[in-house]
Amino acid sequence: MTKVYIQKFTAAQHSYIEILADPTERRTQEEVAKEFDVTRTALYKWRKLEGFWEEVERLVRDRTQQRMPRVWNALLDKCEEGNVPAMKLLFQLRGELIGDKSEQKYDFEDMEERAEEAKKRILEKLDRAEKNIRARESRNGLQ
Repeated sequence: MTKVYIQKFTAAQHSYIEILADPTERRTQEEVAKEFDVTRTALYKWRKLEGFWEEVERLVRDRTQQRMPRVWNALLDKCEEGNVPAMKLLFQLRGELIGDKSEQKYDFEDMEERAEEAKKRILEKLDRAEKNIRARESRNGLQ
């Protein structure tokens, strides 16, 4: 059951919550206290208010949720590039990979070997195609 907090936060407290929920924020507590024209002790007391940290966590969850589509797209891009650790992470996140190797649905070591072999075959085909093109050009007097 979710707790409902009746506590109303002041504008300054809401701003402080925003600061705490921002992972890029680098100001010290002293700098923040000065900005709000309060003491560090006041900030400490704010952090002890009922529902304060729940509000920080809610804000972090909301911001994280908003960025999830970009995160998933970035992970999928890495998978499509052939990044095996990204593939492993994707399968773990989707619950399709279990920690014990005997329970894994996918053999990533084998997958990495197969990816390397496929890459080698593609490069060989490209070399053969390039040689064929050169030979054709040579026969046709295009060189």
